[in-house]
Amino acid sequence: MFGWWGRFVVRRPWWVIAGWLIGAVLIIAFLPKLGDITSTMGQFTSAIDYYDRYLQLDDHAPRVLYKLALAQVRSGRPDAAIEPLHRALGFDERFAEARYLLGVALRAGNRTDEALREFRRAIALDAKFVPPREELADLYMTRGRTREAIEQLDVLAALEPSRPERLVHIALTFARTGRPDAAVATLGRAAERYPDSPAVLTALGRVWLDAGIADTDYVAIRKAIAALQPLARRPEVTSEVLALLGEAQLMSGNADEAERTLQDAVSRQPVDPSAYRLLAEAARRRGHTAAARDAEARYAALVPSS
Repeated sequence: MFGWWGRFVVRRPWWVIAGWLIGAVLIIAFLPKLGDITSTMGQFTSAIDYYDRYLQLDDHAPRVLYKLALAQVRSGRPDAAIEPLHRALGFDERFAEARYLLGVALRAGNRTDEALREFRRAIALDAKFVPPREELADLYMTRGRTREAIEQLDVLAALEPSRPERLVHIALTFARTGRPDAAVATLGRAAERYPDSPAVLTALGRVWLDAGIADTDYVAIRKAIAALQPLARRPEVTSEVLALLGEAQLMSGNADEAERTLQDAVSRQPVDPSAYRLLAEAARRRGHTAAARDAEARYAALVPSS
């Protein structure tokens, strides 16, 4: 066999050289694909190695530089992603995904001013690009720039009209910043558009309940109960919804109904820890001391710091 191979090499050397060259080109071209496959499998270290090998041979590939940076961010090394992203943007300054990822890496390093700039640039390049708007809204909220955060949330709601949680996010932002009327108005619009959405009804119940507790407003508490009761009758009702309803019933003075609701809440998985705290209060009001102590112990086990 080796004798035959030797004669072939001597007689057709250019064929052999061409074969090796074609093989080498195919291997090089396939390196980014191997990186993609291993990255999809969560093997980010291997993916980084494949992308690095390719870039040693062709360092003018902005898409591969971006993929390398993405693997580094996903592997928990956002600081290492910054340099390849700058290189990628040096080749293509209109690379919106790279701008966004650079913002993510900078934010992870607490370089928030630079991160804000990159998120804005990514949006300027692609106004319909959702992730940088989400990051921008979150950063604005973190910095107390509520108006600008809501502007971004409004755009997100317009970009994704099939997602009721976008309007819910806006409403809860209004509520957290002391504007319950605006929160209720936003959720009212959401309820008209998504009448069967659990997220919308849950948020409406939460906003009315918080307003009722803050102002001792029993009208608001009754509205919270009215928003939550239709959800409580659904087979797929969550522990969170039942805990909210139980709290509203407690606030309205109906400890009997609240206890029943909260017993149902603690039977649902995953359990909302607050359901045990509220159940303890409802049971105590009804003179069920042993049940109250048991609920308190279970709450303490779930929330040790309390």
